[in-house]
Amino acid sequence: MNATADRILDAGQELIQTGGFSAMSFQDIASEVGIRKPSIIHHFPTKAELGVAVIRRYRDSFSSQLQQISKDPAKSSWDALEFYF
Repeated sequence: MNATADRILDAGQELIQTGGFSAMSFQDIASEVGIRKPSIIHHFPTKAELGVAVIRRYRDSFSSQLQQISKDPAKSSWDALEFYF
């Protein structure tokens, strides 16, 4: 993924977390990132595809961080639970 796509996903995730998926629009993301809507559509042709990409990236990042905690002998199950919340 390139830097523009990452910035789009960052803005999309922030907007989804603060206002919900339904309230988020490509125009909101374009304004936040400082690009035009066609640039978003180039990377994510539909809002649904953008939503799926945000969820996948969040899930992968969350899973990776939990795995790092579980592999660290200095970390306990409580550390993982604390991270989760």
